[in-house]
Amino acid sequence: MEGWTKVLFPILELRIKSAVVDPRTFKSDEEYLFAQKVAWATGQAYSELLDMIENRVKEAEFLTEKEQGKHVDRLAEAMS
Repeated sequence: MEGWTKVLFPILELRIKSAVVDPRTFKSDEEYLFAQKVAWATGQAYSELLDMIENRVKEAEFLTEKEQGKHVDRLAEAMS
C-alpha cells in the first residue's frame, strides 16, 4: 500500500494532468485534432488504471479487516 501511494499514484496522477496538447506545435488542424484524441485516450486509460488500482487496494484492505474479524458476515452466520 505504501509503495502505491508514494510511487505509482503520483506517476499516474501526473500523466493524467499532463495529457494536454500545445496547439502551437502542429502544422495543421488535423494533426492537432489527432494529438488531442490521443492525449484524451491516454488520460482516460491512466484514469481507469488509477480507479482499478484504488478499488483493488480497498478490496484488499476490507479482506484483511475481515480476516482479522473486524467485519462479520451476518448472512453467512444466519445460514450456518
